[in-house]
Parts: sequence; structure tokens; C-alpha cells
Amino acid sequence: SKSNAPRSGLQIAFPRHLSQVARAALVALVYLATARLSLALAIPPGYAPPVWPPSGIAVAAVLLLGPGVWFGVWAGAFVANLGVEASVMSAAVIGGGNTLEALIAAALLRPLIGPGARFERAEQVFRFIAIAALSACVAATLALARLVSAHPLSPESAIRNWWTWWQGDFTGIILVTPLLLGWSAPGGWP
Repeated sequence: SKSNAPRSGLQIAFPRHLSQVARAALVALVYLATARLSLALAIPPGYAPPVWPPSGIAVAAVLLLGPGVWFGVWAGAFVANLGVEASVMSAAVIGGGNTLEALIAAALLRPLIGPGARFERAEQVFRFIAIAALSACVAATLALARLVSAHPLSPESAIRNWWTWWQGDFTGIILVTPLLLGWSAPGGWP
């Protein structure tokens, strides 16, 4: 079968012969495992951590494996949030926000970094940071909209929740995505 995923070093972990469904399932498992670990390390446990590595994993997965893995991002985020937020609707909306965040970031980054998946100029790095900040707004805003509709929050608490969510996703993207892209590039890390 023909793969729509760009070539990369990740083909060791995600062989070319795996179907898009298998790739999405692997993305979901990696997202979920990383989310569970991140939540366990949050202070106090269960609160949103200041770094959310699953967002960086999601962006890298969409860039490296193609937009067809979107369902894996959504499924991993849905299950992770179902464990935190008892509402199926909240987990679905939050998972949708995480998925849109990754799809938007990847769509904006793909022409910026090209097929080599490398940042070669300072301008690319600054644009990457701006794209990460913008895309993190999507997930934070959708999550907050759902939380506000389900729970009474003061304006101050709502702003604080949005900021924490945005900060975690933004930091996860700017730290984890370049690491995975660097590892997957030809001549990248062993």
C-alpha cells in the first residue's frame, strides 16, 4: 500500500508496511502512555503539568507520519482525559482540541521545515515558536470552553486554567517536537 507519511528515521519504529490504522493505534498508545506519565508527575498529581510532552509527540507524529494519524492523537487524548475528566463529552472535546492543535501546527510547519524536517535558520526557529504558540491556543481555548460549560469557574480561575493549559502544550511542542524531528532526520541521532 502507498504511504502518505514522509520518509524518516521513525520508519524503524513505524515500518512503512504498517497500515494507517496501525500507525494511528501506535500514536494513540504513545500519546496515552506519555500523558499518564505526565499527569503522574504533575504537582500535585492530577493537575495540568507545566510541560505537556504529548502535544509535542502529536505534532511530530502528524509531521512525520502524515495527517492520517489524527485519529490516534484524538484517541490517546480522549482516553487520557477520560481518566481525569469523568465526562465523555469533555474528554471528546478536549481530545478534539489536542487533535486540531497538532493538525494546525503540522500544516503550518510542513512548508516551513520542508522534507528534511530540520531547522536550519534562525527565522525557522522563531516561526516554529510562533506556530507552537498559536496552535497551543486552539487546544487551551477548546478545553477551557468545555470546562467552563461543565463547571462554575471564576474569571480569574478560567484565565489561570487557560494559561496553564496553553503553557503546558506550548512547552511540550517546543521541547519535544524538535527532538523527535531531529531524531528522525537522516543523519539524526542514532
